[in-house]
Amino acid sequence: MIRALIIEDELDAQNLLGTILKDYCPNVALIDIATDLPTGIKLIEYLRPDLVFLDIQLGENTGFQLLDLLQWKNFNVIITTAYQDYALKAFEYEAIDYVLKPYSPKSIISAIARVEKTNQASHLFRRLDDLLNHKATLSRLQLATQEGIVMVSTSEIIRLEADRSYCNIFLKNGERLLVSRSLKDLESQLPSTHFFRIHTSHLINLQYLERYNKADGGFVVLADKIAIPIARRRKNEFLERINSHKTAYL
Repeated sequence: MIRALIIEDELDAQNLLGTILKDYCPNVALIDIATDLPTGIKLIEYLRPDLVFLDIQLGENTGFQLLDLLQWKNFNVIITTAYQDYALKAFEYEAIDYVLKPYSPKSIISAIARVEKTNQASHLFRRLDDLLNHKATLSRLQLATQEGIVMVSTSEIIRLEADRSYCNIFLKNGERLLVSRSLKDLESQLPSTHFFRIHTSHLINLQYLERYNKADGGFVVLADKIAIPIARRRKNEFLERINSHKTAYL
């Protein structure tokens, strides 16, 4: 739901825009209306809307002056006016759209569609940024052991094995670390591109996979030569995974 605020000093224009939003834009919630610059600033700062319909002429002031005075600007703007002369300046202020009065349902629906498209793109960029940052920060894990804090490169982890509320972490150099964290917790912090939950108690690094054996229900052998059983419910997903990355894992 898009939380919208109207800043407009003409009553007829307020009513028309509000009616169009109510009748044609069910994904927009009109949270308030301001009729002048000071009130508009206060409502934006207090309500933190997702979208502002901003009239250019607000008495003796302009909507552009309002934008210049704001401290918080994390919202989309649709400029509304009876004049075409301000279109270029509106886009200099990064307005999503520029709607001429008198409003029509078609123009408002189109403007809202632009807002939704922009929001979707922003969401995808945030997700991508989060994933890239997540990957970068998790190239190493900070683990608390009985001896103290250990920093471990995820590429050095061969496998992890649950032990009640603890977890054993087996490293490439032959070292075993016991940490007071659940396997599920550690799994959420490891890159899923390489780590696979092969069993309720076992999480393996596919980069160290040496052999898959179909005998006894299926098991794998990793670089440390330990055989790990494959849970029946994870078997198909595991086979799909290694078949799609044969050159990388086997």
